[in-house]
Amino acid sequence: MSNLREILAGLFDAFFVVDQDRKVKEQNRSFIELSGVSHVASASHCYDRIKLEICQKDCIALRALKAGRAVQVKEIHGTSMDGRPLVLMGSATPVKGADGQVESVLVLYRDVTEESALREKLHRLEDELKQEKEILLKNLTEKMKEVEDLRQRLTAAQRGR
Repeated sequence: MSNLREILAGLFDAFFVVDQDRKVKEQNRSFIELSGVSHVASASHCYDRIKLEICQKDCIALRALKAGRAVQVKEIHGTSMDGRPLVLMGSATPVKGADGQVESVLVLYRDVTEESALREKLHRLEDELKQEKEILLKNLTEKMKEVEDLRQRLTAAQRGR
């Protein structure tokens, strides 16, 4: 387990380990930075450190415990304890003790807040571009009809001389 701790401590992604009551047993610096809380009671719950939409009704750690296997969530919205909006990707994996029983859950979060904001902006701009193209096409079609109408009138006037 000490080798695992060294590996986990070096992760770029935020991680924490909770027991079956969701009390945080371990965490890395990335999770402390993500949560926005540096001083927390050692036996506090994960939901006391970060406020996510899934915490109360669809906790990823509890889902992993119940399923007995790893679970993933592609997009989780929430806020850090210092009020920053967050968009995260998360996974949770049950950790078994020497006796083979699940003793804790390892939860990893990747902060994709910036990517999510850029994706939203891109979709918004693509929608605006599509609307602008439709308006231009409509205006162009109307102008083409007007030109064709004038040509026909001119042709008719020239024949009528």
